[in-house]
Amino acid sequence: MDRMDQKQNVLLRLPAERLYAKELEALKEADQDPKPAGWQLSPRSELTFITGRHAGSVNIT
Repeated sequence: MDRMDQKQNVLLRLPAERLYAKELEALKEADQDPKPAGWQLSPRSELTFITGRHAGSVNIT
């Protein structure tokens, strides 16, 4: 593997889905609002994920 291939395989940071997996799972479990087709969370839970608060006993940062 040459140097260019090695650079392409470097992960700069984890994707949000992995970094915040516990928070997203807590939001999914606590979400009782209707979800648009194809969404995993309701718009209200999406807003909570972006702005922060809590879902159950998990703080959303």
